[in-house]
Amino acid sequence: MDLQPSDQQNPEVQPPQKTSSKKLVVIIVAAIIVMIGCVVAVVLLMNQPAPVAPAGSDRSAFLYDRPGYNRKDLASSIGDPMALSLGRLAAGFKATNSTNIVPACNVLTIDDFTQQKLYLGANSLPTVITRTYIDGVGKAPLDPSEYTLPSTGDANKCFYTLEQSDGFVGVTVYQPPLVANGAVQDTLSRSYAPTTVAGLDSAVRVFKNTKNRDGETTYMLQIGDVSAEVLLRIGQSKATDSLLQLASKNIMSLQKNAQGVAPANYNSPTFKKSVVRACDLMSNDDIKSLTGNDASQFVDESLATATGVVSQANSDGSFQYYNYIQNSCDRYNSGIGSGLVRGQAFDQKLDVTATSFQDDQGAKNGFASTKKGAANAVAAKVGDEALGYKDSAGQNTMVLRQGRFIIEMVFNRTLQRNGLENTATMTEKLTPYAQSVAGRLKEFDKGL
Repeated sequence: MDLQPSDQQNPEVQPPQKTSSKKLVVIIVAAIIVMIGCVVAVVLLMNQPAPVAPAGSDRSAFLYDRPGYNRKDLASSIGDPMALSLGRLAAGFKATNSTNIVPACNVLTIDDFTQQKLYLGANSLPTVITRTYIDGVGKAPLDPSEYTLPSTGDANKCFYTLEQSDGFVGVTVYQPPLVANGAVQDTLSRSYAPTTVAGLDSAVRVFKNTKNRDGETTYMLQIGDVSAEVLLRIGQSKATDSLLQLASKNIMSLQKNAQGVAPANYNSPTFKKSVVRACDLMSNDDIKSLTGNDASQFVDESLATATGVVSQANSDGSFQYYNYIQNSCDRYNSGIGSGLVRGQAFDQKLDVTATSFQDDQGAKNGFASTKKGAANAVAAKVGDEALGYKDSAGQNTMVLRQGRFIIEMVFNRTLQRNGLENTATMTEKLTPYAQSVAGRLKEFDKGL
């Protein structure tokens, strides 16, 4: 900027120039035209729709933070790290000797962990809680071994993965007539020694495993005819005592008042739709139709704690975020172990994984992704779309989409034989069951 000197004694004043009338008219007309143009431009801009981000393009809309979970430590696929909310306890079951069955997942609960500042792992895959329990669906008879504890699909057990590094808690309940007392005593004599834990009721007998691996501690709590094996990897001795105290109190309460396992519910501000439970899609009749035998009284259920967030490609090439909740369930057609007995058929098992999206498009894209990478794909006329294929482990799998749900089913995992190793044959065998599931999903989602 140039500054002019202010010391001017006699400044020269220039007289105003006279403008001709014609030139003035031209200037006025030009100004009016400019003004009109500006008004038109403003009107056009006001009538243009405001730019809006495509639905689902903002990942943050699917994120929700909870106490005990640090967002920077969570996987990018995690939306709400603890959307799982177990509902009210279901009706309890009594054994044939009229004693109340004590569900393992009721011995130590999510609330018990929260009291000790222990938080369940945040995972959108159904791996955080795995539980085996009697749900009143299966009708196969129980045939416990006199000297061997149940270890897999016919054990009353619950396993929790914790958010703390490598942390977990496992509970297995043994009580007659589901488990022979001789089997429990044999295990105690070989692997346990009596011990004491502060704060326990005098009615509780406590044993500690002498063969645990580093970082793990297993206790056996005995209260009356109930024995509860509690496996801990939490790294806190104070919390260990507190959890054992809570476990013993819960067992004594459950012995007096029969209670079943709490159903898995999900409650998140980022996921407003209902979630289908895989275990609800498998009845005794379903297992009997597939195998010729009743289903085991025990069911295996695996739960995710978190909502999942996935970026998927739409048909027009754009990308959007969708969220989902997943759980899985297994049912056998009998007690475990008959496959090891000479002359008897192997136990047969149906695995079902249920994925609930908030809208159909998320499920459509998810199915399209599976179809794109499917090996040995065999089309099936089930639901909105379905196919059979070999998964990454070489297992014949059937997947169907009905509305906003994707259901995957595997029959006789690792034991697919007698023709069922053929993808087309397996797809044909599972199609009637899959059609039944698709019909149930349509009813489930009505009005939701």
